[in-house]
Amino acid sequence: MIENEQALIDKASAGDKAAFDVLAKEYIPRLERFAVLMGVEESGDVTQEALHEAYTSLSSFGRTSQFSSWLIGIALNMCRRWHRKRAAKSAPRVGDVPDRIDSRNPDRSIFSGLVRREDAERISLALDALAPSFREAFVLKYVENLDYREIGRLTGVSEGTARVRAHRATVLLRTELGPAFATLLGQSRR
Repeated sequence: MIENEQALIDKASAGDKAAFDVLAKEYIPRLERFAVLMGVEESGDVTQEALHEAYTSLSSFGRTSQFSSWLIGIALNMCRRWHRKRAAKSAPRVGDVPDRIDSRNPDRSIFSGLVRREDAERISLALDALAPSFREAFVLKYVENLDYREIGRLTGVSEGTARVRAHRATVLLRTELGPAFATLLGQSRR
């Protein structure tokens, strides 16, 4: 969390680009991780698009939710747009989650690195296999730590539906991944 985030938001809303740049710098890693977990291969591009959209629509930030939730909502819409474009092109899927997630600790042994890469590949495939609504609910709940009310608001469903989708995704992932499921939850809480 940024110290004086509200003051930066106020300044950015008044047109201070430098204040928005400070906010953006803080949220870039989180938005990129979110995009990767949502299955977006060009996570950096989607992140930049989301930040551009946030900057141009900062006046619409109603402050009824947290700034981070508002940004994640924009990123979610950008991820959905990316998937629609990709589906229209019907390009083959190439997952890059292993390289993006596993690059955090280069000091581990080669063997453990291979195991982590294999787990990350399995996680990527399992997330890709989820219905988009389940994947969104899972990532928003267990990665972004949003409450069900906020997930429902961002995804356009009721709180109960958000809860059911997140739970169903958890059951499916736990069944598919077995012990690697704990790895997924461990990575999402970093």
